[in-house]
This record gives sequence, C-alpha cells and structure tokens, in this order.
Amino acid sequence: MTGDGLNDAPALSAADIGVAMGITGTDIAKDASDIVIADDNFATIVNAVEEGRGITANMRKTLIYLLTSSNTEVLVLLTTMLVGLPLPLLPLMILWINLLTDGAQTVNLIMEPKEDVMSQPPDPKEEPLLTPQIWKRLLVRVPVMATGIFGLFFYELKIGTTLAYARTVAFTTLACSQWMNGLSSRSLTRSVFRMSLLSNKYLLYGLSVAVSLQLLVVYNPFFQRVFETQALKLIDWMKIIAASTAVLWAEEIKKYYRRRQAART
Repeated sequence: MTGDGLNDAPALSAADIGVAMGITGTDIAKDASDIVIADDNFATIVNAVEEGRGITANMRKTLIYLLTSSNTEVLVLLTTMLVGLPLPLLPLMILWINLLTDGAQTVNLIMEPKEDVMSQPPDPKEEPLLTPQIWKRLLVRVPVMATGIFGLFFYELKIGTTLAYARTVAFTTLACSQWMNGLSSRSLTRSVFRMSLLSNKYLLYGLSVAVSLQLLVVYNPFFQRVFETQALKLIDWMKIIAASTAVLWAEEIKKYYRRRQAART
C-alpha cells in the first residue's frame, strides 16, 4: 500500500508493507508506514528490494561460513577428548583462526556481488534467517571438515611424529578447510568453478593475506615459538590440500543435485 496523505494513514498502518512518500507525504503518513521513499520515485522501491535481498543472501552465506567454522572446531576437540587423545588445537591457534582467517573470509562474503536475486520468489514473511536448508548444509560441511582435521591429526600421531608437528598439521588443515569453506559459501546454488575470482576483489585480497599469514605461522621461527608449530614437509601439504578440499567437493555435489531438483520443477 502506498500513500502520502493523512487519510492514507489507516491503510498504511494496516498493510503488510506500507509505503509513504518522503517529499510530498505528511508526517502522519510517514509514521504509519514501514517504508518511506525519500525521492518519491517508485523505481527506488525496486532498487531497495534488490539491495535488501542481496544483503540477506550475503548474511546467510556469512552465517553458514561462521557456523561451519565454530562447530567444526567444537566437534574436533570433543572427538579427541572422547577418544583420549591430546588436544589437536591450542587456544592461540583457535584464536588465530577465529580472528584472522574467519575475519578475512567474512568480509569477503559480505562484499560478495549480488546474484540474480530479483528472479527469485520472495521469502515467506516469517522465514528465519537460518533456514532449514542452511542447517542441512551444516550437517554436511561440519562432519566432512572435522573428519579431515581429526583424521590427519590421528594419522600423524600414529606414525610417530611429534605432538607439535601433528598439531601444526591439524591447525593448517583447519585453516585450509576454512578457505575452501569460504569459496563454497560464495553462492548457495552456483558452482564455485563458474564464479570468477575477479568478481570480488576482496576475496583475492583476503585469501592472499590469509595464506601469507598461515605460512608465516608455520615457517617463521618467531611465530613457531609463539604458536608451538613446526615447518611442514611437502608431502604433508599434499595431504592437507586433499583433506581440506573435501568440503568443497561435498558442497559441489549438493549444489549439483539441488540445481537438478530446481530444473525439474
């Protein structure tokens, strides 16, 4: 419902979405409405809806990323404690991941360009930000990431490497998995391989910084003492890359089947 006069106020107040004119509208009409068009141009409504949908979509992507990260850390730590193994991640390592790795990735996702949001039907009025589809994605991503991290940590201990080295492997696997998780979160439907890295310059900057800082922690003597890490061998990097990309492939499979279902309907 749109209006600008005193007599429109009851209808604006009763409407699902009341829209008042910002220039010609009365103060009473503005107070009764949900939206005020500042320039009295109806085309502004379309732009505002598009912007709002884009913000909501990016918030959901960011929430998926952050919830995956935190729940993976919890699951890995709980699993190691239940089986009686030493902790695979030290508090400083977790703080590093949460502040720097996750911080850079969340900025990337918030700044992700809008997808074709106007071709999608509107969300139901009462739909929560965390939809059932999001929880289903967490049920896929969290176990996949946790399995890779715990599996490599357990393997390193099994073959007799030092605890510090095994923790470095687990720590780096978590960081790399988060990079893959961030790439997968760029779109909830499109394949990551069909999205250009150049479309989001913040993504390139964020990944470059995250990779550089992780290498610094692993190979710089000062940071090795602070974080209790050790330099990784090439063979272990290959294992880490294989384990960390599992979440990306799992999400790609899920997106593929979701696109097929959408095509049938």
